[in-house]
Order: sequence, then structure tokens, then C-alpha cells
Amino acid sequence: MKPTTALRDQVLALSPVERAELIEDLLASFDEPSRASIDAAWGAVAEERIDAYDRGETKSISLEEAQRRLRAK
Repeated sequence: MKPTTALRDQVLALSPVERAELIEDLLASFDEPSRASIDAAWGAVAEERIDAYDRGETKSISLEEAQRRLRAK
């Protein structure tokens, strides 16, 4: 058995949240400097969207409505 097979089995035994955290860590390990700039850019976008919502410039929709719209595309 390949070493990666045993590791994969261990990873798959983790909870979905733990696996997602591990994926983030592994992806970040490939290119740390650009990853930090990407995270900062997404953070700025998220903050602007929150601010626009707080100012009443945008509205939220339910998860069900978002999924319906995506399926319709």
C-alpha cells in the first residue's frame, strides 16, 4: 500500500470542517505570499459587501432562493 493511501484514509475519517481546514492549509503551503494577497483581496470584498448591506444598498436572499437561482441558470 502506498503511504498516501493510508494518509488519505486518515484524512477522510476527519470531520468535514477538519478536512476543509486541512485543504486550506495545504493550498496555502504552495504559494504563501500570493495566498495572503488573495485572502486580503477577498477580505476587502467581503467587508465592502457587508458595508453595502448595512447601508441598505443591497438585500439578502435565503439559501433556498440562491440555490433556486443557480439551478435556473
